[in-house]
Amino acid sequence: MIGTYGHGTENDFVLIFDPENRVEITAAQVRAICDRKTGIGSDGFIRIGKDGEKWFMDYRNADGSIAEMCGNGVRVYARYLTELGHATLDEGQTLAIATRAGVKDVQRNLAGFAVDMGRWKLEPKELLVHADG
Repeated sequence: MIGTYGHGTENDFVLIFDPENRVEITAAQVRAICDRKTGIGSDGFIRIGKDGEKWFMDYRNADGSIAEMCGNGVRVYARYLTELGHATLDEGQTLAIATRAGVKDVQRNLAGFAVDMGRWKLEPKELLVHADG
């Protein structure tokens, strides 16, 4: 298992490379790793795994909870893969990364990496603003 630290648009992440999906990590372990006082310290934890032939982003919040994905994290994930030669991403191409929120397409641009997050939608039970009076 290889681990590293990444930063994207003021979010920081601990990443581990696990393409064979051998690493089992608990919520308590993620909390300990992400703790800024006693651990490495980060906003989230990313396990770089595989889902069949696609790369899979196993994202955890700093509190150890499982999340669908993270926009800044998926860009850091793509940079890791391309910098270390695990994937290629030429200008105009996309790199498909599987997440719990579906497959996200990442593109390289002059500023770095951009991800298509899909269309925004408001779930019926969610409130944008609640104000009394």
